[in-house]
Amino acid sequence: MTRIAAVAMSALLLLAVPRDGCAQTEASAASLQRWVTAVRTHAPGEADAPAGFVATLSYNNRVELNMAMQVFFAALRGQAISERTASLRQINEQFGSVRVDPGIAAFLKRAAILHTDAAIFRARFHAPVGDYPPSSSQSQSASALLFNKRLVLSSDGRVVGASVAEWNWPFARELLDLLLEVAPDRPFVAAWYHAADSYLLATTNHGDLTSQLQRAAAVLPDEPRILFDRACQAEALGLPLTQAVSGEARYTSRTWLSVSLPSEDKTDAEAERLFRRAIDVDPSYAEARVRLARLLERRGQHDAAAEQLTPALASTPDRVTAYYAHLVAGRVAQARGRYPESREHYAAASTLFPDAQSALLGASQAAAMTGDVETALSSVHLLSERSEVYAADPWWTYNLGSGRDVKALMAALWAQVAK
Repeated sequence: MTRIAAVAMSALLLLAVPRDGCAQTEASAASLQRWVTAVRTHAPGEADAPAGFVATLSYNNRVELNMAMQVFFAALRGQAISERTASLRQINEQFGSVRVDPGIAAFLKRAAILHTDAAIFRARFHAPVGDYPPSSSQSQSASALLFNKRLVLSSDGRVVGASVAEWNWPFARELLDLLLEVAPDRPFVAAWYHAADSYLLATTNHGDLTSQLQRAAAVLPDEPRILFDRACQAEALGLPLTQAVSGEARYTSRTWLSVSLPSEDKTDAEAERLFRRAIDVDPSYAEARVRLARLLERRGQHDAAAEQLTPALASTPDRVTAYYAHLVAGRVAQARGRYPESREHYAAASTLFPDAQSALLGASQAAAMTGDVETALSSVHLLSERSEVYAADPWWTYNLGSGRDVKALMAALWAQVAK
């Protein structure tokens, strides 16, 4: 199931905020206290009770929490809190305790992780009550806590319905914006964005990912990993299965749902631009070169593609990236009429992943092009039941970009805030 943000619907933004956003109640202050406790007690990477508390907050719960949260954020920014009411005194006490232990920077990091985990593990908890504002609401809130956007769902190239976007992602980003404002830690923020991007890429959640990458581009415009993630999404949007959704429409629940995506040529050009920018910032980024080469090869620029693959392979990339490099290099060499070179690349790819279908079929085709029928058949005969295993061929996960590394990236992120 794929979630896509570029939609034309009867309702897009369903955001609301209380008119008296500064008013505080005992319930609001108590809600903030429960949230602070959840941040303190959550175990990073676990679908525990604190993550469940956040994941099951209804929209009305968030409205209630938001009143106290805005005062709490003001305190984190250094503004003094008036204690003219018991509720404000309670909020100030929460701020004072956080400032002392674990400290503002550590608290904001842990809070961002709590909301990240609430998004990741949401399916393990009961869904919150659907108390969102009516679709006719046009009001918008500056608070990410009240984010309420709808996304189109697609499957196998067809529109199948709609869902509410995950509010925990924009709220986690708001927490990290605050971190950069009061206690800058750009390496952590960059690691969070790349890991979170990888999760959204791995789950083909392009709807939430689009907003995520837009913010990442503003916060970390020259971070090579973010440039790479942006390029990978643009590349994925150009793939046939995604392009098949463009123009699809469905009438459901008295609402027309439709998807409008950039054309393959346009989104591939954007991917190419971003891969080039990532390479400019970090010339050693081997996979960015490999993916750029694939795009160039598709446009018939075989010499330019080969120029990217040579340094990529010379940099001794990781096993999967090396496989991709040899696979694309095999295609490029074949397109240039260099069949022996093409066969060498496919053979190298098969050495890395012996049961991978893509390399064996490529080798068979390259052999057939030179009239070597025996080798062409022998490559096909190497296909076996092991080749049907999903993990046997990295090409199946090419469209995921950094999403194929999501487990390692998230584990490293969780480790940074573990007690």
